[in-house]
Amino acid sequence: MLLEAAPGSHLHRAWSQGDAGLEHAVWLATDLPSDRLFNSLQRRLRILSPDGREFWLRLADARPLHMAWQAQCQWPQGFWYGITEVWLPTPNGPLPAWSNSAPELDCTAAIQGLNAQITLDWSLLEALAHDKDSTQEIAV
Repeated sequence: MLLEAAPGSHLHRAWSQGDAGLEHAVWLATDLPSDRLFNSLQRRLRILSPDGREFWLRLADARPLHMAWQAQCQWPQGFWYGITEVWLPTPNGPLPAWSNSAPELDCTAAIQGLNAQITLDWSLLEALAHDKDSTQEIAV
């Protein structure tokens, strides 16, 4: 689910305090309108491995993203199009996991559908899949 909420709003405060239902949510800082952000994120849900297999990302779930942050993985340039910062919840408060100095770069083509367009390297894929309880490989 994609919710629009400004910093300092009730929803933002609830997320930053780890309220029930939001404890695994991801906060994306962006200037994009919600419909453009939705379309951009949709183009990033299905990705490729270096050997050409397709996988689905759970971009709204902070647990795999936190594992990638802990492994100090870098995302391909243009992956976080339109997003200036990715924040993850922790027991000690919000964590600024990634900053995007070039949010205008987009490594995908603005096409309809869920076609995989981005290849993630093995180190990032391994970190994202590290938490066996929150991820699952599914053949497509």
